[in-house]
Amino acid sequence: MKSSPLPRCTPEEIGLSSRQVAACIRALAHDLTTMNGFMAARHGKVFAQCWWAPYRPDIPHSNHSFGKSYTSTAIGIAVGEGLLSLEEKMVDIFSQEIRERNLTLPEGMDKITVRDVLTMTNGMAQMPDMRGDFIAHYFTTPLAYEPGTHFAYNSTGSCMLGAIILKRSGQNLKEYLTPRLFEPIGIDPDTFQWRQFQELGIDGEPGTFATTEDNLRLAMLYVQGGQWNGRQVVPADYVRDSLTVQINNEYAPEQKDGRCGYGYQLWACSIPGVYRFDGGQGQYGIIWPEKDLVISLHEGAMAPLGPQKTLDTLYETLLLPLADQPLPADPEGEAELAQAER
Repeated sequence: MKSSPLPRCTPEEIGLSSRQVAACIRALAHDLTTMNGFMAARHGKVFAQCWWAPYRPDIPHSNHSFGKSYTSTAIGIAVGEGLLSLEEKMVDIFSQEIRERNLTLPEGMDKITVRDVLTMTNGMAQMPDMRGDFIAHYFTTPLAYEPGTHFAYNSTGSCMLGAIILKRSGQNLKEYLTPRLFEPIGIDPDTFQWRQFQELGIDGEPGTFATTEDNLRLAMLYVQGGQWNGRQVVPADYVRDSLTVQINNEYAPEQKDGRCGYGYQLWACSIPGVYRFDGGQGQYGIIWPEKDLVISLHEGAMAPLGPQKTLDTLYETLLLPLADQPLPADPEGEAELAQAER
């Protein structure tokens, strides 16, 4: 599948100086990371991009937990299709699996809803084992909190969201999303990779590999309220709720941008109104709805300080200097940016 290229413009046209963007690209290659790829767009137009050798625009990169946002997008689409409700109980969705495995459920397990899984408020203090039969592990892990009340990062819960899609649609995540997401917004499903848990045959989390532009397109879809070229790909209310703090997590054991709140499988940032898809070692899709700005970035940052330093760099050199009106053209600045992008 060959998608239509994204429109391009100069930084000045969207309220940034080319010199400022060049400074951003130089600053991104800091001492706590290995930069791979970077793209930024505003008002639907790409105004900056850079890949650091040996990486290229066409190379799929591990998304780590950024893939959770693709999974969440599938849940939103499924809700829009009437396949499920966010208020459904997990024990009801998987009643057959619980019965077949003869599982004894811990107290409170019958209260967990799909919404609780989306917001990392499953109620478990410890993440269930993702190896082997993660469905059994999920339903037999004791709860420490009332579901829906306490944030605790839980990748196994995200795996359960993928299992819901397979259960309700009869399709794995990649197969389900190909006609509903990938093709409408221009992601090549032949390039996009989604690894599976072999024992259960379920598309895994984390298990996605995408190009930097693929992730930019997903961020653009969210900043546009779930619309793409006039088509409502994801329900608008689901996108709105995703880009809203659903649970506070100031107690989370993260750097500062990991303690600003959580939506549906994505994070709030330390700049109010800014959100991000987020994968380990700094795989980012930054979304600023108020400014219609999105950024996609792949890197190999050294945790825990490297990813936060990258976010701070983007804030200081790109987001905060952003103007609301176009700037005068600057041919010399454009030449400086072109040099920085090489």
